[in-house]
Amino acid sequence: MLAIQAQTSFAHGDLHERILLISEEIESAPDNSTLYFERGKLYFYHEQYLLSVDDLDKAGELGYNDFLHNLFYAKAYQKLNNNTKAIFYTDKILSYDSKNVNAIKIKAEVLFKQKEFETSALFFQQLINKSKRTLPENYTQAAKAYHNCTGKKMRMQCYVVLDKGINTLGELPTLLKEKIRYYKKDKLFPEALLVQKEIIKNSQRKETAYFEAALLAIAMKDSAVAKQYLKQSENALFALPKRIQLNKSMQSLLASISKQKNLLTNKH
Repeated sequence: MLAIQAQTSFAHGDLHERILLISEEIESAPDNSTLYFERGKLYFYHEQYLLSVDDLDKAGELGYNDFLHNLFYAKAYQKLNNNTKAIFYTDKILSYDSKNVNAIKIKAEVLFKQKEFETSALFFQQLINKSKRTLPENYTQAAKAYHNCTGKKMRMQCYVVLDKGINTLGELPTLLKEKIRYYKKDKLFPEALLVQKEIIKNSQRKETAYFEAALLAIAMKDSAVAKQYLKQSENALFALPKRIQLNKSMQSLLASISKQKNLLTNKH
């Protein structure tokens, strides 16, 4: 789990009030480096990234220098799309703490933005390996970077990393759906259908999962299997309470089922 979260529970109005209060403290103690650093953090959370950097600079001039100082520099420059400086500060952190997952994550994201997909994928892999508790997004980000690589061997690593996530965190719908998404991009429809069957098995409500399986069977040009899944989708939908059957999303699904059934019928 990341030691420092890039989130804050403060509303923007609360942040504004805190910035005003700490600004008054700075007027009384203009040589206090910690106050500039704290206001720099507040400016970051208030999405005023240039002002955040200005205060981080002032804190540094007054002698403030620690891990969080470098981390907020990296985060602010990342938001400002100054990739060179963002990586400079992540590398500064990693030079004395090679396992720092906050710096690794920022560097991986910046490298992805720079379209350095192979290096980005390797840093996302480091993030997974060095985190005490990984999140689904760690695996999906790594998979995305791998799948954007040019070499087939590197691209195929996206499935390896998603399988690792599934083995570690369980058959989470997020990870299974990502795997299907890449299989569809690679036109590996039989493999996608195998994963979709796992989603069906794990789903309490199966009407949409059956329909997605039907679409994969259609992509495989297997009309018989597609018709079977469409029928199962329709049956699952009609087994729902009437009030749910009549809601907008279920009516839309029913229309999609009918459309696909008609298309398959008209082909024969």
